Amino acid sequence: MSTLNKTAAERMASYDVHGCTDVTGFGLLGHASEMAKGSGVGLTVFKEKVPVMPRVRALAEEGFVPGGTKNNFAHLQGAVTFPGSMDQIDQWILCDAVTSGGLLISVAADQTDALLADLIEAGVEAHIIGETTSDHPGHIVVS
Repeated sequence: MSTLNKTAAERMASYDVHGCTDVTGFGLLGHASEMAKGSGVGLTVFKEKVPVMPRVRALAEEGFVPGGTKNNFAHLQGAVTFPGSMDQIDQWILCDAVTSGGLLISVAADQTDALLADLIEAGVEAHIIGETTSDHPGHIVVS
């Protein structure tokens, strides 16, 4: 949360980036939803691939869920399909309003691994957390 996006932005400039946003108060899925709607593609987000800070789940289980997170979740009704087995806390975590600007980058599929390696080499914490699809345009499916 204290790392600037400068290095990631510089590194991604040499790739075929289709879209990018910083993840702030609208949460990961809020920003991802805007990208999906704006581009007319569907997104699949792999919940197990999304990095989550230590103790986030424990704090949420204790009742520490910001109102903004709940608002983000409510705003996304109809725009996101969660698996039936995913509990409310995991859904809220993906909508968490307490975020501070990592980048969500959509890059050509044949460049994904190279960009990931380039970011990691530059010291940027980076993960592949999903993929675009022509199925369900403008919609997110969490798996």
